[in-house]
Amino acid sequence: MPGKTTAEPIRRLIIEKYNERFSITEIPKSVNKAKSTVSDIVKKYRQEGTILPKKSPGRPPKLSVGTKRRLFGLSKANPSMTVTNLRAEMDLTNAVSARTMRRLLNKYGLVGRIAEIARGAGEGQKRLV
Repeated sequence: MPGKTTAEPIRRLIIEKYNERFSITEIPKSVNKAKSTVSDIVKKYRQEGTILPKKSPGRPPKLSVGTKRRLFGLSKANPSMTVTNLRAEMDLTNAVSARTMRRLLNKYGLVGRIAEIARGAGEGQKRLV
């Protein structure tokens, strides 16, 4: 079932109507869904006995939405703070690697997490501290 999932109350309503012997062609009109959607939900109910969608495959994310929001806030507030310092500030040294944090920051356009440039170096000789 690609696309958006149908909300659980609508799924329950479809199954109630199916159990009340409404036909597959009558149910979509009353719930304002496509016939294919209704037939997929009824088919899943008959085969598996459940109306809930399957859990998404794949590894769960390392960082929660709140932790990501905090990371982005700290990163924007301190643009010169390195990823290592961000990890220490957020106490994530054991939870997530520096590479994972860099990848996440780069994905959302917060690139170039470098330390301040050394003072006193010539224009052509700038170096990182």
